[in-house]
Amino acid sequence: MRCVIALVCSAATLGTARPAASQAIGSPGPAELPASQPEPPPAPPVEIPEIEVIAKRLEAARIGIEPQIGASTYSVTSQAIEIQPGGANNTLNQVLLQAPGVSQDAESAGGIHVRNEMQPIEFRVNGIALPIGLSFFGQGLSPRFANSFNLITGALPAQYGLTTSGIVDIQTKSGLFAPGGFASMYGGGYQTLHPSAEWGGSADGYNYYVSGDFLSTNHGIDGVTPAVTQIHDDATQLHGFAYLDKIINAENRVTAIAGVFNGHFEIPNNPATPPFPGITYLNGLPISDFNPALLEERQNETSQFGVLTYLHSGEDIDLRISAFTKYNILHFRRDPSLADIAFNGISQNALLKSFANGIQVDAAGKIAADHTLRTGLYMSGERFTSQTISSVLVQDGTDAFGNPTFGSTPATSFPTETFASIGKTGWAYSAWLQDEWAVRPDLTVNYGAPVDGISEFVVGGHLSPRLNSVWQATPTTMCMPATRTFSRRRRSKRVRCKT
Repeated sequence: MRCVIALVCSAATLGTARPAASQAIGSPGPAELPASQPEPPPAPPVEIPEIEVIAKRLEAARIGIEPQIGASTYSVTSQAIEIQPGGANNTLNQVLLQAPGVSQDAESAGGIHVRNEMQPIEFRVNGIALPIGLSFFGQGLSPRFANSFNLITGALPAQYGLTTSGIVDIQTKSGLFAPGGFASMYGGGYQTLHPSAEWGGSADGYNYYVSGDFLSTNHGIDGVTPAVTQIHDDATQLHGFAYLDKIINAENRVTAIAGVFNGHFEIPNNPATPPFPGITYLNGLPISDFNPALLEERQNETSQFGVLTYLHSGEDIDLRISAFTKYNILHFRRDPSLADIAFNGISQNALLKSFANGIQVDAAGKIAADHTLRTGLYMSGERFTSQTISSVLVQDGTDAFGNPTFGSTPATSFPTETFASIGKTGWAYSAWLQDEWAVRPDLTVNYGAPVDGISEFVVGGHLSPRLNSVWQATPTTMCMPATRTFSRRRRSKRVRCKT
């Protein structure tokens, strides 16, 4: 049984509530007031600062650029995250597993799948798509900085042309609407310690929010034995996030977002691992001298991303221009003594890097009373490199059954190193155009098409027409017929109603 202890210290800017006159402490009730005493004046209306009015209007314009008409959208707020066991100390994948249609991968420390799709999920921050990059043991994004997020699946509108499985669009917290912050300590079983802190505020037209957490545990990766505590399974993970925006005037805003993840994982050992077949000696020592429980394999993971966005919301058009970057490193470190050769047949250092940059442009505007036209462009370039240093034993013979042997004598038991390196630059692009048509007050049709393409390890592209609609059948029932075409041979049709 896992025991959890949480300690939270918080500070926030609080307003002073003014009680109503009839509820004021020590004041007489209405029946006790003298007839000649006048009625107390009504409380003045609450005035919302102009900066908040502008910020909410610009935020509404940003959300209106990319509607999810006809798609299946499951929304989770920060309050819903907090009431889950563990709250924001969970990984983002653990929070997503609460959504319908999301399942855990069967592989150890694997990712998640939406509606049994094998394609990876696309993550967005405030509507800006982040390159997928490398897959980690750890989770590069934390739910701590999310004010809410939407899981978007089904028949996706045209702006999601590069994705066929699902999109997780995270809306970040804002220091303007929720100033203040807190520091907390979360901990429990597996020697888990998880301090965290966040703070937000606003000043002189600037709105800022920062958060960070550090996790230390001796259960970093799923176990390789039935034991409760694994051998060599310590891990540390660091998350950091920063948000800053500047409202230039009533129609323009500039936003900067940055995030970092840094994880260090020990690879668990199985003391029952048998020696690799055919090895007699390694580094001049008998194979029996090597203990699989003492291996020192590790993996380091780093992910950094940044987004810079300009938003304009005018009378005729809403426009958003964004530039983004993402840098990932995955470094697997072998046992320093090369003892893993005795059990794996190979000892390898592997260094993988991914560096992606791109732009995303979105625009929306009214072209008629019942038509809203939306268009956009996404383009990214990624440089991927892989370098490996492998140590192996050279085959020095065969046994009586013809199987290869290695290190049959101390003289032939010293490994040979080989080096391999590859690099590839790839591109991905998507351009889309769609029209939202308000046919009737109870019927909206959204139709359009994206043109998508990729060129890296594979090359391909396609035109994918989309048709989504929302029909308010009754005041409490909504139906959403939709269709989309992925290629000549694959087409998706669906009609979904919900009450």
